[in-house]
Amino acid sequence: MRMETRGRRKRAAAARDRLSNLPDCLLQAILSQLRSRQVVHTSALSRRWRHLWRAVPCIHIDSADFPIQIDEDSDLSSVQDDDGNSDQLDSCVRDRRLFEAERDAIANLEDFADNLLFHRNLSGEALETLRLRIYRRDGRPYGSTDMISRWVRRGLRLSPAGIDIIVDGIPMEQPSYFSNTGANLGRLTEIRLDGVLLIGAIGDLFGTDSLLPVLQDLEVRNSALGYIASDTLTNLTVVYDSPASTQTYEMFGHIAAPRLASLRFELPLARLANLDFTVEELPCLAQASIRLLHETPQPWSWDDDDDDDDEPDTTCPVISNLCILLGFLCNVTSLHLSGFQEMGLTHAVLLQAVLDEPCCVFPNLKSLVLDDCNLGNGLQTLWRLLHNTPALERLALRNCKWQEDPYARKSEEEQAVETATMTTNLKLVQIVHGNNKMRSKIKRKLPQATVTK
Repeated sequence: MRMETRGRRKRAAAARDRLSNLPDCLLQAILSQLRSRQVVHTSALSRRWRHLWRAVPCIHIDSADFPIQIDEDSDLSSVQDDDGNSDQLDSCVRDRRLFEAERDAIANLEDFADNLLFHRNLSGEALETLRLRIYRRDGRPYGSTDMISRWVRRGLRLSPAGIDIIVDGIPMEQPSYFSNTGANLGRLTEIRLDGVLLIGAIGDLFGTDSLLPVLQDLEVRNSALGYIASDTLTNLTVVYDSPASTQTYEMFGHIAAPRLASLRFELPLARLANLDFTVEELPCLAQASIRLLHETPQPWSWDDDDDDDDEPDTTCPVISNLCILLGFLCNVTSLHLSGFQEMGLTHAVLLQAVLDEPCCVFPNLKSLVLDDCNLGNGLQTLWRLLHNTPALERLALRNCKWQEDPYARKSEEEQAVETATMTTNLKLVQIVHGNNKMRSKIKRKLPQATVTK
């Protein structure tokens, strides 16, 4: 009777733990979705899970898993007496306790990462992804540069297919660890750098004898990587959306990627004024996206100088560089433009100013998305753009604004000529967050297209 009860309990337990009955490959794929410290903790579940963490294809080291903790008996908060006065602890004692807590947290992080990479190396299996997340406190690095570089070098020896490094806050200078002789880069197809300033011989990374023979996807966020050249690169993303980082280094200077099929730029509008870059011919480029970021205005105060004449007018260089950038995209079939609003001092419609230049003609463009753009008085900027995209079939307008021009009066003959020279291939126009006047005006102008919300 006892044996039957015992057997029944085992079967019930096995039925409840169906996850452990899965093969190792599936369990490791599931564990790859967790951070490495969580993965290691699963070794305490049962014998079945004891060694699974050693061969998980993704290593994800995150400094947030090792927070700075102050002893409970170390009260760093202010204490008020009966009179309401704050009795602060001595600043030296506070700083010392905080320093010790931070030192202990970094030591725990370092011990964990070193041991994890050591045991992972013993498994002898190739790594799919190496992911590092390092958070900086008050602009200071959480750990040393040598410590992070050591993890990257050891991870690269595991022949990863992808590497993802994020330094939150002010960018951190790092040596060009990709040129390390012990690194195995033969499988590395994907690189993502965020807040990393690679120093050293960048030419060795992207030169003629490239150390990245199979690189396909490269994402550079708030990082310095001025020279990008690859015969295998197909997807490139360049994003600078951190105000703390865009003022300290050159964003990018040269792009040479003959097989590039998808290109995405996201950068502050003001940086276009002094941007110096070259892009070689991109014969395979099919999809492109440009998003212009507008800096948040600073709060006004009485101390501000009332004379705005000292602020330089950057209209011409911004338009010039933007035209150069769009000129490299002239053969794309899909284009997404975002943030093309007004210029700061002149309040000129940016997209209209760009279209006035001869370089912005897209003969092969079939799909166009305009997001958060100014379409000008009476939608004249939109009509001009449609003249420059004769093959366009699909158009999406999202959060776009325009101004009615009550003084614009055109004869029916002039309007007929203007409409006749516009694209006739346009089949679908999607308007998101647009008013009824915009919809009705577009319907009258483009009767052959279906206009939807």
